[in-house]
Amino acid sequence: MAIIKCSNCNHTMIRKKDYFECPICHQIKDVGESVDVKKENYKDDLIKIIKENVTNEVLLNNSINKVLSEKSTDKLALLIISYIERNIRPDSFQQNIFDFFSSEEEEPNYEIILKYLIDNSEYKFLINIEDCIINNPKLSGYIDSIYEKKKLIEEEIEKTSLINADVFVCYSSNDSSEAIKIVDTIENAGITCWYAGRNMPKNHPTNYDYKKNIDAAISKCKIFLVIASKNSMYSSDVQWEIDKAIEYNCGNRVEYLISSLKHTPRFRDFFDGLQWIDATENDETDILIERLNYLLSRKNVEEAYEEIVDSHEAPNNDDATKGEDDLVEGSYQDESEKVDDYIYNNQDDVNYQEETENDDNDANIEQEQNIVNQKELGINAYFDNDYEEAITRFSNCEIDSEINYYLANIYNDSTRSTFDLDKAYDAVMNSQDSRIADVSNEIGKKYYIGSFNTINADRAFECFIKAANMGNDKALYNVAICYNRGKGVSKDIDKAFEYYKKSADAGNVKAMCEYGEECLNESSNMYNTTIGMNYLSKAANLGSPEAQFGLGICYYNGIGVPVDYSLSIEWLDKAIQNGSKAAKEYKSTHFNDDMDYDNENCALELDDLDDLDIFKNN
Repeated sequence: MAIIKCSNCNHTMIRKKDYFECPICHQIKDVGESVDVKKENYKDDLIKIIKENVTNEVLLNNSINKVLSEKSTDKLALLIISYIERNIRPDSFQQNIFDFFSSEEEEPNYEIILKYLIDNSEYKFLINIEDCIINNPKLSGYIDSIYEKKKLIEEEIEKTSLINADVFVCYSSNDSSEAIKIVDTIENAGITCWYAGRNMPKNHPTNYDYKKNIDAAISKCKIFLVIASKNSMYSSDVQWEIDKAIEYNCGNRVEYLISSLKHTPRFRDFFDGLQWIDATENDETDILIERLNYLLSRKNVEEAYEEIVDSHEAPNNDDATKGEDDLVEGSYQDESEKVDDYIYNNQDDVNYQEETENDDNDANIEQEQNIVNQKELGINAYFDNDYEEAITRFSNCEIDSEINYYLANIYNDSTRSTFDLDKAYDAVMNSQDSRIADVSNEIGKKYYIGSFNTINADRAFECFIKAANMGNDKALYNVAICYNRGKGVSKDIDKAFEYYKKSADAGNVKAMCEYGEECLNESSNMYNTTIGMNYLSKAANLGSPEAQFGLGICYYNGIGVPVDYSLSIEWLDKAIQNGSKAAKEYKSTHFNDDMDYDNENCALELDDLDDLDIFKNN
């Protein structure tokens, strides 16, 4: 669509009833008068975005709408729309592929579009692309690329489908997005998971028996985790998986509740009164990970105990037999309680030995088992919030990475008498436990801001970088701040934005906003409007008012995108709804509430607009 520019000051003119007026110098031009017109080539802009392999739907839709405003039947724009909606309307996607690659007009774009579709389409859609081009001689050279991509996907699914994971994750497909976030957090803590959506997707042609593979995964898991919601409680697939867990006597069961509701009888019976983790109001994945690690450690102790019993013949005396009978015949809710109770009450008798065995060997076994017992009792005390008892038990053990993880959490708890930040720091530095990242980041924050009069920028940076190296998105962001400000490390702007990008790619919304804004800064050596808009759009769609404000400014000024006042107002309004005072002020300054704005007229403009620091007002 044409944009009318003032010949005197080059500002965009506002369309009145039968004339154009410049809001700055007030020059008038008649509608029929010859005017300077800046004609945008929207088709070229869309092709450029596709060449850069952009998949952000906000950017794609904005560019597509521009193309269709000029030509509503454009085959490229219609194909990309159907690509975005491929999971909703797969038939439309297949038809638009055929229409596009049958068009001689679009032939110059064949190679660009094929590469884009092959790079970004799922397996089932690669088959659609293959069907549409296999008989086209002009495209025969691309069949091998499709075969290669399909083979990579098949190999990846074969590999993931064979995992013997620690945790089987049971959930409703309606809760997929929430479940995947939970799984990602668990696996970042070093615990392996198996879930059908990833490890055995229903729509993959190599999946010859969907339920058979799920059956096998349940039988091999150490913990059966249910993401509990109304969707899952009334899902026939979830019910089938629970029945399988009962069949295989999965003793370690965890319920992670993500929506408030009354349990169905089946759920109540399955969990048998066990305490669930209530995440209906807050993210409780930290507690979930602690619970899973505790159950895994008890599972390992149970297996170790069984090996000991199997490898030693019990002596023929009443006391030894009584202890063993209690373990077998006592009333317990699950097998793990048998192990806890037996260890606690029979610490001196765990290791059976023939009277004729070597006394030194017997003493060594007893000593090793006692150390294991002390560690387990310390972990139990930690979960019971008896920190003093936990510290005492751990002091009788050889301190390893796992114990240091628990000690770091104990000493970092500023609400308890055991709080000691320096001891917490020492524990973190001596732990390689996969769960240490969060507490390391928290300790770093205390040193950085000087909580409890303990400012120590060097230690703060050490804690941040340790957690960052484990992929913690908050720690990656904090490392970026340290490099940006020169706190605890030499100032290095390039390093700072390297870590902002890492944090953004790990899902940190603040980092997305920081990195996106830097890429939109013309004076930056990272200047790239496509990348900048991609990161800023991600942050805005995740609810960041700063990013929403930034997008409003970008659409107003044409930074990285064509000028679009309606989208500018849309994003400014979202930022205002999320509490951005700067966005409210910016909108009141640049837009008149009594006027409807579209791409044919202009918003109010200021003489000193070039002096406005667009990303620092929020």
